[in-house]
Amino acid sequence: MLKEYDLPRIKPVKDELWWPAHFHDEVEVIFVLRGMGRACCNGIYYDQPAGSILFVAPRVIHSFDNRSEDFYAVCVFVNLKRINGLVSYSEDLRPENPVWVDPNMSHPAFGIAQSILNIRETFNDQSVLLLTGGLLNEVLKLYRFEKTTGQNGSLERVLNFCQEHFREGLSIKMAASELSLSEGYISHLFAYRIHQSFPDYVNALRLNEAIHLMRQEGRSLSDISASCGFSSIRTFNRSFLKKYGITPSQYRKNVKLSTI
Repeated sequence: MLKEYDLPRIKPVKDELWWPAHFHDEVEVIFVLRGMGRACCNGIYYDQPAGSILFVAPRVIHSFDNRSEDFYAVCVFVNLKRINGLVSYSEDLRPENPVWVDPNMSHPAFGIAQSILNIRETFNDQSVLLLTGGLLNEVLKLYRFEKTTGQNGSLERVLNFCQEHFREGLSIKMAASELSLSEGYISHLFAYRIHQSFPDYVNALRLNEAIHLMRQEGRSLSDISASCGFSSIRTFNRSFLKKYGITPSQYRKNVKLSTI
């Protein structure tokens, strides 16, 4: 299900950023301040080095992965309905190229994003809205936009279904049956739009959820494995090691050390 947030969300993201393909009703802007990232928007890959800004329009199917250990970014999510009148932008507009690069990070947008991040807990809601509207206006000036009428209907349905059912024994056969689509068509959508197989995508959702749960206290790895939809703790360990290069227990230990 799509979620709608009233207030802009702005947060720092370090090291572990990895978002499988998804979409939402918000504008999303990612400022990479250190390291290297790679985005995929509507099936096209874009490198995102330090000093770059990624603009993701509402309902654009996208994913993101960091490509370096020292990665650091500021992510901004804006509900356009909430800041109506503060920015001049139509949801049917898409940037010709979603990545804009300023290696020196001298553009005002970088400073505004960092300022909002630093003061967001102390300012009132209206102030945050005004500052975020100003930030978005600065970002919009950087891009050339074009109108689009394309729809992601079938793919959106499949992605939503995966989001809702990945904790279960989800298979492409199950998705095809529930959504009245052929398995071949779903496989085609994933190959050409997501650049992953259906099983690999479901596995990515499970690993992403596991990362979130492992940063919390009080749950065993076997419990996390089962709640994320892995068939066994062995499968979970193997998948995690393949993606991150360390075991879940090592990752959890590293998280604890980083908070000391």
